[in-house]
Amino acid sequence: MKVFAILYTPIFLILALGVTLLSLPLFIPFYLMKAVRLEKAAYAYGKQLGRFIGSLYMLSGLVLFSVKGRKNLPKKNRNICVMSNHQSYADIACISIALPFRAGFVAKNVLFKVPLLNIWLKVLNCVGIDRANPRASVAAIMQGVKNIKGGFPMVIFPEATRSCGNEMRRFRSGSFKLAYKSDSLILPVTIDGAYRIIEKHMAVLPFQRVRVTIHPPIDSTQLSHEEKEALPDQLWELVNGALKIPNTEKMADKVF
Repeated sequence: MKVFAILYTPIFLILALGVTLLSLPLFIPFYLMKAVRLEKAAYAYGKQLGRFIGSLYMLSGLVLFSVKGRKNLPKKNRNICVMSNHQSYADIACISIALPFRAGFVAKNVLFKVPLLNIWLKVLNCVGIDRANPRASVAAIMQGVKNIKGGFPMVIFPEATRSCGNEMRRFRSGSFKLAYKSDSLILPVTIDGAYRIIEKHMAVLPFQRVRVTIHPPIDSTQLSHEEKEALPDQLWELVNGALKIPNTEKMADKVF
């Protein structure tokens, strides 16, 4: 399998580069709409653009992608904070495809220094964070809070770093401030299998199954202090539980 991954990686890189270059003109309408203050149109366009580009990257990797739990998506217009486990560099694409709304990510600052990727991150309304700098981390969370209150859902990975496997790290309680300070519905998400695409062999292995499970939302405004204290561990159990379901039971609402 590792040899197969090494052989396919150059093909993927060529395809991914092609997707990136061909996608560049598609960003122009977004920035034009922003320039003339057509915010709603820019938001709608950015949502579809993020899903489209994410889908093209998944096709380039020949990923077998499915989503479970779409019935759990919030039906009302509410502040939304998505909390997910973090297996892979592919997670942003996975969530962008799985969610029907445009969501920004609290992502490492270093990603904003990658040419072309930084354009996509800005379209998705992402926020850069430097976890080694406490003051900068607080500023990033507050920017995320501002985004959510402005109608732009945000995604945060409470593990704070990639697990690169199927064993989750514990959730950091500080990550939950994004939801609490923005009075959000917390939408728990499980990503299962994304690490097999890249991290497992440090190369791109095609035909890997990736499943995203969307869990029922939790209203952070209805939680007591004690419930908030217990939530990181409870949410970890919920998200981790979807990783333990046998493949034969993971029926999907939608297959990509």
